[in-house]
Amino acid sequence: MRRYLCCCIAAMGLSPNSWADKVLTQLDHRQMTWLKPKETITVKLPTDPGSGYLWFLERSDSALTTLHMAQDWRFIPRHKNQRQPIGDSTWRFIARQEGDVTLRFIYRKPWQGPEIEPLDIREFRLVVAEQERNY
Repeated sequence: MRRYLCCCIAAMGLSPNSWADKVLTQLDHRQMTWLKPKETITVKLPTDPGSGYLWFLERSDSALTTLHMAQDWRFIPRHKNQRQPIGDSTWRFIARQEGDVTLRFIYRKPWQGPEIEPLDIREFRLVVAEQERNY
């Protein structure tokens, strides 16, 4: 049975560990999370696209060298057949090499410029290392 399950998962393009990702939510704001190289992490933030607001990831050079974006932004509705979809915006990352990065997500309307204060900001500090260190 296990062999059959692994074959089905491989056929779908998923690794056996793909469902074991660490998941960060808005409750993890400003918390530090440890990752080992090649480990995956998903950021999941509540979104109401009907309001015009969307989450935007601010990219930094340190984040791009330490993390690989395995999945670009994706919206997942919480309930099907809703008139106004409310759901979660998700991003998936793979730890590429050791480093310390902060992912910063900004909740704003796409047509608003940087001079307008965003509705919300969420930051997640990720430390990629083979072993946990004392900070």
